[in-house]
Formats: sequence, C-alpha cells, structure tokens
Amino acid sequence: EPVEPLELKGKSEKMPAFRLVKVLQSSGPARHDDTPFVGRERELTRMQEVFSRVIEEKTCHLVTVLGPAGVGKSRITTEFVEWLEDRAAVATGNCLPYGDGITFWPLAEAVKDAAKVSDADSPEEARRKIGAVVGDDQDSEIVTSRIEMALGLVDAAAEAQEVFWAVRRFFETAAAARPLVVVFDDIHWAEPTFLDLIEYLVGWSKGFPILIVCLARNEFLENRPTWGSGQANATTISLEPLTKDDAEDLIEQLVRAAEIPLSLKRQIVEVTEGNPLFVGETIRMMVDDGVLVQDGDKWKVAGGIESVSVPGTIQALVAARLDRLDNEERQVIGRGSVIGRIFWWSAISQLTPANLRGSVAGHLQTLVRRELIAPEQSSFPGEDAFRFSSALVTDAAYQGMAKKLRADLHEAFTTWLEQKAGERLREFEEILGYHLERAYTYRKELGALDDSARAIAERAATALGSAGRRALARSDMPAAENLLSRAVNVLDENDPRRVELLLDLFAAVMESEGLEKAAQVMSSAVESAERTGDERLQARAAIQQRYFEFYSESVEGWKDSAIATAERSVPVFEAAGDEIGLTQAYLLMAEAHWAESDYGEVERLLDAALGHAQKSGSVKDEAKILGWLPYVAFWGPTHTEQALKLCEAVLKLGEGNRMVEAKTVLSIAGLEAMRGDFDKARGSVAKAMAIFEDLGLGFTHAAARQMSGLIEDLAGDTAAAEREYRLGFDALEAMGDKGYLPSFAAYVGEALFDLGRFDEAETFTSLAERSFAADDEEAKADWGPVRAKLLLHAGDGAGAEKLAREVVAMASTNDDVFDHADALMDLAEILASAARTDDATQAATEALSLFEKKGVVCEVDRAQRFLAGLDK
Repeated sequence: EPVEPLELKGKSEKMPAFRLVKVLQSSGPARHDDTPFVGRERELTRMQEVFSRVIEEKTCHLVTVLGPAGVGKSRITTEFVEWLEDRAAVATGNCLPYGDGITFWPLAEAVKDAAKVSDADSPEEARRKIGAVVGDDQDSEIVTSRIEMALGLVDAAAEAQEVFWAVRRFFETAAAARPLVVVFDDIHWAEPTFLDLIEYLVGWSKGFPILIVCLARNEFLENRPTWGSGQANATTISLEPLTKDDAEDLIEQLVRAAEIPLSLKRQIVEVTEGNPLFVGETIRMMVDDGVLVQDGDKWKVAGGIESVSVPGTIQALVAARLDRLDNEERQVIGRGSVIGRIFWWSAISQLTPANLRGSVAGHLQTLVRRELIAPEQSSFPGEDAFRFSSALVTDAAYQGMAKKLRADLHEAFTTWLEQKAGERLREFEEILGYHLERAYTYRKELGALDDSARAIAERAATALGSAGRRALARSDMPAAENLLSRAVNVLDENDPRRVELLLDLFAAVMESEGLEKAAQVMSSAVESAERTGDERLQARAAIQQRYFEFYSESVEGWKDSAIATAERSVPVFEAAGDEIGLTQAYLLMAEAHWAESDYGEVERLLDAALGHAQKSGSVKDEAKILGWLPYVAFWGPTHTEQALKLCEAVLKLGEGNRMVEAKTVLSIAGLEAMRGDFDKARGSVAKAMAIFEDLGLGFTHAAARQMSGLIEDLAGDTAAAEREYRLGFDALEAMGDKGYLPSFAAYVGEALFDLGRFDEAETFTSLAERSFAADDEEAKADWGPVRAKLLLHAGDGAGAEKLAREVVAMASTNDDVFDHADALMDLAEILASAARTDDATQAATEALSLFEKKGVVCEVDRAQRFLAGLDK
C-alpha cells in the first residue's frame, strides 16, 4: 500500500514508497505458508465435519491437533481456516514459549482479534470495542470489566471464575452474531489456569456455535493426560508423519518441476522421516547451497548432487542453514530471536549497531526470501512485523549468540517495548519482566553483578512482582507462584522487598503446592524479615506465620496466640500507615474467633477489616470479606431483620462481583426463610445457585444445597428437604469430596428420620459418624441430633438424653443461636417423650427465647406450639 514518498538526499524529487502488506508469490520454492497440502485430507475432513456439527447443534466443541514439531499442525489449521471463508468468524491466540506465568496472553490476542482491538488503541477505545461485542444486556458492564482485567487494560484483577464466566459470555455473544472459531496455538506452553479456562468453556457453553481449536505437541498430554477425555464434545486429531508416497509427492510439489534424482529423493524421505517441515527445510538448504537453481519459472538440479548430505536432525539442519548466512544477516536474525517468535522492524533497528541500521531492511528481505522469517500482521500500527518460520529457527538463532550479547539485547528491547506500549505497558508487564530477568540472569552467570546489573534486577522484580500479585488477586495460583518466585530470585538476599514478595508467594504456594513447600517459603520470609530489622515487615511475617500454623497443624493455644500477634501488630501498622497489614491483622483475629463460632466478634472484626481493605485498594481482600459477612450474619446472633439490611449493604458494596452476589443472595435466602417468606427464599436460593452454576463452580453449587434443604426444612416440607440434601450429597460424593460429605450425610439422615424411614436414616447417620475424625467432638453438632432421635426410637431414652445434652452443651459455647435453639428443641422432645414435662418446658422455653432473639418466625411458632402441647 502507498505511503508518504521518501525524500532523496541531494535531490529535489521524491521516491514513491510502499509498505509491504502481503507476499503474493515467492521467487523461491514454495513458501511455508504455501506448502502443498499433502496427506492430511482425512484429518481436514474430520475438522470440517466437527464444524458442521457445531453449527447444527449450536454447541461448543474442542478440537485438539496433536503432533511433533513440524508435522503440519499449523498447515492443516491454515487449510481449515481458509475453508471456513465466510462460514465463521475466526480469532487466534498464541501461547508464548518464553515468559512463564503469562496466563492470559493467548486469550488477550483472541479477544483483541474478535473485537478488532489494536495495540494502538487507548484503554478506553479497547473497552469500547470489547463492549460493542458484548452488547447491552444486563451483564454487559460486568463482562466488559472482567475482560479488561484479564487483558491488563486496568490496574485491577478479578477472581479466575469471574474471568472464566466473562470470557464465555464474550465468546457466546460473538458467536450469536456469527459462528465463532477460536484457534489457540502451542498450548503445550500454556499455563494451567489457561487450560482450565478452555476446559470450562467447552464444558459450560451451551446454545452457541463455538469451535475451539488447540494445537499442541505430543508431550502436552504428559502434563494434561485427561485433556478432552470422556467428553462427547471433544475431538483429538493426532498427526502422524507423512507416508513415503506422500513425502515424495511433497518433494515434487515443493521443487516445482525440478527432476531430483530418485536416490536423493529417497535419502531426503528417509532422513526426514515424513516430517513436512524437515522436508521443506531440506529443499531450502539445497537452494542455499546452489544444488537447486532457478531456470526461468522452473527449478533445475545443478552439479554436485552426489555430494549433498542431509543433516540427521531438524535442529542440525536449521543450524546449518543459519551458518550459511553472512555476519550481518546473523546479527539481524539473532536480534529477532531475542524479541521472540514475532518481532518488529523498528525494534531490530534499535537493537542493531548504528553503523548497520541502514542495511537492516535489506537483510530482513533476504531472510524472507530464504524462508527463515515471513511478514506478519503487526499489532503495533505503523510497525512492520515479522515472524520466524518455526520455533526451531528462533531457538537456533538465539543459541548462536553469546550470553553477554543476549543480556545486552534483552535489556535494550525493554527500552523499545516501554516506548512503544506507552500507557498500555501493563498488558506487557510479564514480557517486560521476562526480558529484564534474562538480562540480569546472563550477567549473573558471567559474574558481572555491578550496580547496573542490580538496577536491572530491581526493575525485573518490580515487573514480575506486579504481574504476580495480579495473578494472585485473580486466584491464578500457578502463575502467581511462577512470577513471584522469579521476582524473589532476582533480588539480593538482604533486599527488604523480598519479604513482601515472599509473603505473597506463600499465599500462592499454600493453595497450589501444599504445606511442605509453603513451610519453606514461610521460613524464608521470617528469616528475611528478621534480617531487615524492620518492625512492620516482621509483623507482616508473624501474621502469616500464625495463618500457616492454623492450616498446617493443630497448635495448642492457637486462638490466643493469633489474637495476641494481631493485636501487637495493629499499632505497628497504624504507625506505618500500612492498610494491607491492618486488613490482615483484623482478618487473623476474625479467623481466630471464627474457629470457635464467636460470630458476633467475627462480624465486628470483619467490619474493621473491610474498612482497611477498602483504603488499601485490595480488591481480593475486600471481596473475601464481603463474601464472609453475609454468612456470619446468617449463622450468628444478629437479628434476621438487621442481618438482611447488612446483606443488602454488602450487595451494593460488592456490585459487579458475581461471587459476592451469589454468596450474599444465598444468605438472604436463608434469612427470608427464617422470616417465613418461603416463596421468596426459594427464588433467592435458585438465583444464587444459578450464579454458582454459571461460574462453573460445581462444588460450591453442590454445597449450596445445604441452604436449599434448610429452607424446605423450615417450610415444613421434609420430603423436599430430603431431596435437596440428597442432591448435594450425591454431587459431592461424585466429586470425591471428604470435607462436606459427612455433614450432608447427617442432613439426609435427619430428613429420612423425620419421614419415618428409620433404617435409611441409620445408614446415613452411621456414615456421617464414621467419616468424621474420631476426636472431632464438634462434629456431634451435625450427626448428634439424629443419632439421639434414633436412640430414642430404639428405646434408649437415657442414651438419647445424654447425647442431646452433649450437643446442647457444645452449642451453648458459641454464637450459633439457631443451632443452639434447634438442639434445645431436640432435647425438649426427648424429655417430653419421657413425661418429664418441667424439664421439657425449660428446654423449649430457652429455645423459644433464642429463636425470638434471632427472629426465626417459623421456629418461634414451632416452639410455641410445642409448649402449648405440654400444657395440655
């Protein structure tokens, strides 16, 4: 396309200038993009059939194309995309072979592709384009916001499940207008959370024609062995090497009428083992060596054919081709390899010595003609981009440079990237951190740790740490661990910045790696804090250490120790103005009181923590607290009416966070049931569970059956309660859960007892008893009530009373007013059956008082009816 004419030095006229848009025909053998499509017709037909099914059934389907490097994964996908033509919209994303921890980079590329967002667009313009795809339904603002966070367009993060949901809605909205095909290349380099996202999309998207095509090397299944297995909407296509006949056919088409001696052709087929890339590279090496020469529009074999030797591996062949480049060409391609699979002309120029910059353009075109690189659509407007023909070429070019040069080039590229990205630099933070990390690491290996190297390390830690904290905020723990550990490793052992990085790393490791590695990280954090002598950092470390003690082992006196640590830390954080530290201190105290069901105190502490979280800007902590408060309000001593007001306030504060909304609405449902408004309660619990399901939270959806069962129980519909509890039990059992399952077994058992199905009640109650730890006395609150009733039914009144009193005694030690009152009513019924009217009256009266205190209208009525019956 025409561009501004160029002024010629010393001349008045201008030279017409044009920008290369697309290479229509190559003067050499067939280009990589134009490699003949040979031997893959059956696999292509299969992809086309899957697409037809997607259109017909309006469903989401996953196609995974597996095969070794160079076998033709990209080629068959290119052929498939060309076949699609006007049949579908296509969006693509590439997983990068460098910069571990870049979870959503391929997603960002695909979303930008679908929304026509360029890297020149401001964040506001990018948001507008994404919003235009999403549309204007009731959730469009939330969807757009979550997509922005995932792409790094704003300095905020959302929980992973919220991002997953938003991405699904984005793709579904796009597919509603036109069938959508999303191609993700090289997923063997993808982060675990990104692979989780793909599986979520395939498992949860319904009613929209979406085809997701993933390309991966065979070793991908070693780390993800269950990928696509057992799913009707998942297809795996394994590409094998070409057959001998197909490989010979490919050679003939590549050389365009040249007559290659049969012996050489067979040598090529034998050595390349049917790998199309290897075949193509061999032919191009023959061109480089002058064995194949152009004669008009045909190719002919020149002399010296008997001396042609084909390297034994594709890596050796690529290295041999690069060795044939002159020095300046090697410099250019080497600088491209430092940047990555895709690079930009102006970046190469900036990384090239000043005396060679004038020849960069010519060398780039030479590399294009040699099929080592190819023009690529640029994400930066006004910038000509190129891509390597394969990752093998990138690796070979990179390995051909000295470490000192690599270090300098990685650092130099960050300057170009910062200038080019401008206000959008946050989107490239992980890549910026990677290049700075490489620059520092090579200097360290060379023993060149001067002030300049340390400055690079600090910049790397800042970029990697920032990206790691964003990953932590969205609960992307594998990426958070990767990025934060790298940030820690580039800093000097005595650098105080390591402490907070280590504490963030501890939070990620606790969830992703388990206690053993978390203990190592915690130990390092405490030691680093002690070395600094900084009281604030030491307090931060101490608080996290108390958390670790709670989750790792039973520590005698943990509650008192945790509260004491937090209380000592509060004035330290206040003096330093550390709002994050204050948030963590109050959360630790809340956790300590929560462990003993001191709900009233927990609510007070959470209110304090919320205020500090809001001041600190910690969206993750704020969401955690907002999700916790409604639950405390429901189970604690707060009156139903006041608790409902608190929940409404939480809904406003957490507006836009669907997880907070669902948790709050679930508690509202229970509170509405306590007030006796059962239709409203059923509607609310259905809404909450729909959100859990929409977010793909199968476990949380199953656990929420506790509330739906309780609502039916309070409504007096025992059969419906048993149904809800059993649905939860079955779902949790299918997931292999061990934590919630015993409680659900007890809930089912009690409902069965109330239905008069005593043998079944015995079975479920026994399961609950066996499943809880033998020394877990608090578990009696779940299975004790129904076991007491079963003992009474079996004629063991004394045993029933003894167990019922144990349950009441345990319930009386905490703020769980509802369970305490319920336990008293169970005891009253057992005492009444033994004609101990006075004792029964006392227990029921105490229960009535507690029900009134909480505002449980339906249970107040039950207690009053029971007492009236005793009077008769």
